[in-house]
Amino acid sequence: MMNEQFFMVLRDNRKEIIANTIEQLSLGTEYVPKEVLKDSQLKPIIVEVLDLIELVDEQQEQRLQTFFRGSKRLTWSIATVLHIFDCIGLSVYQLIDELAIIEDMTKEEQLIALEKRVIPLRNRFVQLHVDMWENTLEIQRLALKELTAPLIPIFEKISVMPLVGTIDTERAKLIIENLLHGAVAHRSEVVLIDITAVPVVDTMVAHYMMQAVEALRLVGTRSMLVGIRPEIAQTIVNLGVQMHDFETESTLQRGVEKALRSINRKIIEVKDS
Repeated sequence: MMNEQFFMVLRDNRKEIIANTIEQLSLGTEYVPKEVLKDSQLKPIIVEVLDLIELVDEQQEQRLQTFFRGSKRLTWSIATVLHIFDCIGLSVYQLIDELAIIEDMTKEEQLIALEKRVIPLRNRFVQLHVDMWENTLEIQRLALKELTAPLIPIFEKISVMPLVGTIDTERAKLIIENLLHGAVAHRSEVVLIDITAVPVVDTMVAHYMMQAVEALRLVGTRSMLVGIRPEIAQTIVNLGVQMHDFETESTLQRGVEKALRSINRKIIEVKDS
């Protein structure tokens, strides 16, 4: 067990430990990018770890939780965080060895005692670091889910879903889900699925589009596929995809005009008098 003398020396020699740690980090640039060495958070993180070494159990956990709730978000990789801990541990051990502050313990016993304090702390720090990023990714995933396939009401009873980019299986399922929920929520009688910005329509994409049309039909909503460019039309024909149940238009504008006619409405140009 580390004695109070050890912690006192740790506090009295903090500047030296920090300097040695940063020096050790600068030698391992494969783990620590140069931008981390210049990061204003580096020294405060080292100080925080040195403070945490002195705490145990509930006190340490409470301090860790407070740190991760209030700190600026660390953009460092797990490898970098692990290496920082290793360098702090090495610097502290070198200090112990140099000052011989624990005379009744062999070097091996000193190293084991230090590891028992540093390694559990390192593991918990890393776990909280991972949890923080997983939480961030989950928030981004939910935000992306809302943005990747939005159903936008443009007129009463008419909505548009503009699709951009490649459609994979996961995104296709999300599109169908958003179409159904959105059509019901907006009370849409006609939904225009705009694929103008979809670069490739293959058999899988066409299959999911047919599923979307059928799903909308079951909730009483008419659907229309718009934005079919000539190359996309040719691809669909070459694939032999049967799209007889699809109502289609070449552009979004023509689709909107057709949708308006289907609900007995039209856009009238008002001339200046």
